[in-house]
Amino acid sequence: MVIIAVEELKVSIGGRIVISEATFAIREPSLVVVIGPNGAGKTTLLKTLIGLIRPVRGCIRIFDSIVKPGSKYPKSVRKLIGYMPQRDVINYAAPLTAREIIVSGLIENISVPRILLPRDSNDMVLQIAQRLGIESILDKFFDELSGGQQQKVLLARALIKDPKILILDEPLSNVDEISRVEILELLRDLVRRDGKTVMLVTHDVEIAMNWSDYVLLVNNGRAVLYSSKMVEDVDKFLRHYPEKDRKIIPSRSPYCA
Repeated sequence: MVIIAVEELKVSIGGRIVISEATFAIREPSLVVVIGPNGAGKTTLLKTLIGLIRPVRGCIRIFDSIVKPGSKYPKSVRKLIGYMPQRDVINYAAPLTAREIIVSGLIENISVPRILLPRDSNDMVLQIAQRLGIESILDKFFDELSGGQQQKVLLARALIKDPKILILDEPLSNVDEISRVEILELLRDLVRRDGKTVMLVTHDVEIAMNWSDYVLLVNNGRAVLYSSKMVEDVDKFLRHYPEKDRKIIPSRSPYCA
């Protein structure tokens, strides 16, 4: 079974080629950690997978749906994916509560002045909040919450529609160690127990090594998938990382899915 497959993908932003060649496949529910230097194209790749950016070349397959350059991204595919962007690109200047942010993940049809939500939306919010341990902060304003609480709220928003695939852009940034472990344990449980596939971006190589099933290395315009048991040639991808992080990587042969 193919969950996500990318073939000869090329992505350009403002005339600049960000991803020149990406080919990989995820065939089973997995926790996939995306790593690479700043500016390597990690966020661009994620946005392309969810249809926010259209590729120049290549194709993307999500389960049985295939997206090619110039084709419209199917709504049926969007429903399968929960997306959590980087927190620092989100403007929450409006006084929104945690509950309101989570329930906004359910909004599909908007007609002025009415927003249509499922009748059981309150129950859905409470259920996912309990799983993340944030039910006590649902009525607090977002800007009153700690970094870890904010990330859990945004994760709950991505989870509220029960997607088959979660794509998370730096969900562990500005999070304390306790919250970080809690989030990682939840994500691993979503893979093992719920059969979801999770792709998350992080700069922490140790997380990639200790928590992932696969590591997607993005650098120099390429994206290559390895098993987390890792790799002989990882240094060519991670040469911009501090030496202390490189030492975490064992020297083993890669397995390209």
